[in-house]
Amino acid sequence: MLNCAVDLFDRVASYDQATYEVESFFHLMDTVEIPAPAHCNPPFIHPDTLMEIPLGSLDRFLPKGPYVVVFPGASVPDKRWPLERFGELSEKINESGYEVVVVGGVGDVDLAEQIAERCGGMNVAGKTSLPQVARIILGAELFVGGDSGLMHLAVAVGSKTVSLFGPSNPAKWGPRGVGHRVVSQKLTCSPCSRFGTIPECYYDYRCIKEITVSDVLRAVEGLLG
Repeated sequence: MLNCAVDLFDRVASYDQATYEVESFFHLMDTVEIPAPAHCNPPFIHPDTLMEIPLGSLDRFLPKGPYVVVFPGASVPDKRWPLERFGELSEKINESGYEVVVVGGVGDVDLAEQIAERCGGMNVAGKTSLPQVARIILGAELFVGGDSGLMHLAVAVGSKTVSLFGPSNPAKWGPRGVGHRVVSQKLTCSPCSRFGTIPECYYDYRCIKEITVSDVLRAVEGLLG
């Protein structure tokens, strides 16, 4: 058995801002000679476990047909795509035959309500626990949102994702695999985020604000097919 104080906390592992974060954890395992898994494919949370989570009264109101989950929030405002574009995108998703469920925390309620009203969708922001929102994402055809914890949760439950990246690095944090699309402007000044810190931007965060609805809609249609 490893002595954590000796065998973990005094080891140094390589770390690079351009390395996929999962691989960075594998580098840490290398320092104590734990072999990395041959593959690391989702889901990481078993679907049967999620389906046992009660939704309470929400279960009566969730769409019975195919739906897309939209998350307009982010822990850092500078990562957020403009609200009006989320609204327009959600409207177009609804017009293509999918209902929209907008998720988020208590701080996202107003944003989510504006989007839900525009597309005739359902707003569950601030009304769910984290396990409940995981179950809601599991039932969706697709998750759309920015670089955020809920985006990583969507990957963990095995959902398809379209993720929008601005100042943070998609090479490090973006989902990988055939069921995922990362939308990024690939500007010369981005990504600029380092170790979770985003410096002051002299270009009004155009890396996220200049992503168009058409850019995201193409990625959505590519996965919904």
